[in-house]
Amino acid sequence: WQVGVLRQGSGALIEDLGRQVNARLALHNYITYQAPPEDPLTALHTAVLSGTGARAAHLAAGDDFAASIPVSTASGELVALLDARLPGREFASITTGFNHLLLTIAVIVSLIAGIGGLLYGRWLARPVVQLRDVARRIGRGELSASVPPMAPLEVGALAASMDEMRHNLLSLTETLRRREAEA
Repeated sequence: WQVGVLRQGSGALIEDLGRQVNARLALHNYITYQAPPEDPLTALHTAVLSGTGARAAHLAAGDDFAASIPVSTASGELVALLDARLPGREFASITTGFNHLLLTIAVIVSLIAGIGGLLYGRWLARPVVQLRDVARRIGRGELSASVPPMAPLEVGALAASMDEMRHNLLSLTETLRRREAEA
C-alpha cells in the first residue's frame, strides 16, 4: 500500500474522501490517540500499532466492515491511523455485484473455451476421417488410392506412413504377379 501523507487534513476533506469511496473515514493522530476499550476498532488499531500493517475485520456491533491503515512519513515514522468503515449492506451489495461479474466472466470464458474446443476437435478430426476412408479403400484392395499429405503434424506423419504402406503393398503385389506369370 502507498498512501499520500497529509500534513494537515481538515475533517471536511476526510468526509469528502469518504463520500467518494462510500465509506466512513477517520484520521487519528498517532500522538494523541488513546484506545478506548469500548471502541470496536481498538483491536484493529492495536494490531496495526504492533507492526502487522493494515488490518481489516468484520465488526459484530453494527454489522460493519472496517479497516485500519497506518499512515507514515517517508522515513517510516508513524503519524496517524486511517480508519475506513463500510456498512454491512453496502459491503454485501459490492460483493454480490463482484460475484455476479465473476460468474458472468466465468460463463463467457467457458463458452469461448467450449466453442474453441469444439472447433479445434472438428479441425483435428477431419483429416483422421479422411485417413479412415483411404484406409478402408486400401483394405478393399484399391491400392491406387493415394494418401494426401495432411496437417496437423501427427496426422501428417500417420498419412505419410499409410502412403508408404500403400506403396509397399503395391510393390509387393507387382512382385507376386510377376512371379505368378513366370511360374
